[in-house]
Amino acid sequence: MTIRIPLAKPEITETDREAVMQVLRTPHLSMGPKLREFEQAICEYIGSKYAVAVNSGTSALHLAVRSSRLDRGAEVILPSFTSPVCELRLTVSFVQRAQVVSKP
Repeated sequence: MTIRIPLAKPEITETDREAVMQVLRTPHLSMGPKLREFEQAICEYIGSKYAVAVNSGTSALHLAVRSSRLDRGAEVILPSFTSPVCELRLTVSFVQRAQVVSKP
């Protein structure tokens, strides 16, 4: 039996493709001016002094948990479609549809 997990269908527009091509034509694939523009736009949007872009939602969750300075054993509730942050010695509960579905 094969279990398939449906993911969202990406909606990539021609504008998106051209923006990617503009970056690919430069020597700055990861730490260039577009990254700084994006982080600044996020700062302005949420009214924050700082913003940090990362490579994935899992990395963002990891940084959020690390920066919160939780005590060892504290419970954190994460989406079920992510990898756990076990090295932080926290109690991780995974949620799906706003309900706790498992505790490792």
